Amino acid sequence: MLVVGTEGMWGLIYYTGVLIPMQLDTPCGVGYVPDPHLLAPMCNFGYLENSAYGFAQMKNSPIITWLTVFTIFSMAGYNSCGVSTTKYASSAARATIKIACTVLVWILSASLNMQPWEAWSGLGFFFVAFFTLVFNEIIIIPYWGFDQWTQEAIKRR
Repeated sequence: MLVVGTEGMWGLIYYTGVLIPMQLDTPCGVGYVPDPHLLAPMCNFGYLENSAYGFAQMKNSPIITWLTVFTIFSMAGYNSCGVSTTKYASSAARATIKIACTVLVWILSASLNMQPWEAWSGLGFFFVAFFTLVFNEIIIIPYWGFDQWTQEAIKRR
C-alpha cells in the first residue's frame, strides 16, 4: 500500500526532474528527424513537447482550462478508486479493472470515430485482456499445464 500510495509522488518527481528538461531540450522539425513532415503537426514552435505553449493555450481558452481541471480530478478519482480496490480487494482485481477500462476507452474512441478501427489493435487488446484474466486466475486454461499452479490446484495438493 505504501508503494501504491506514493505512486503519484514518484510520477511528479519523474515528470519535473526528467521529462520537463527533456521537453525543453528535444527539438523537432527540419534537420532533427528523418521525415519532418511526419512530425510537423506535433511540433509546437520547434519542440515535440512544449509545456509553456500548453499553459499559454490554457490562459487563452477557458474551455481548455476547465477540461484540464476536469482531467486532473477524474484521474485523481480513478487513482483513488484503484488504491481502494487494492486495499479492500487485491492488486489482481485492480489490474483486471484497469485492463477493462483500457479496452473500454479503446472501444469508445473507435466507436466515436476518434481513431480508426484496426484489426491489429483489437487483436492486441484481446490478448492483453485475455492473458490478464488468465494471470489473475479469473480464466483457467485446463490444458498444457496452465492449471497446475493455480491457487486452487495448490490447495488441493
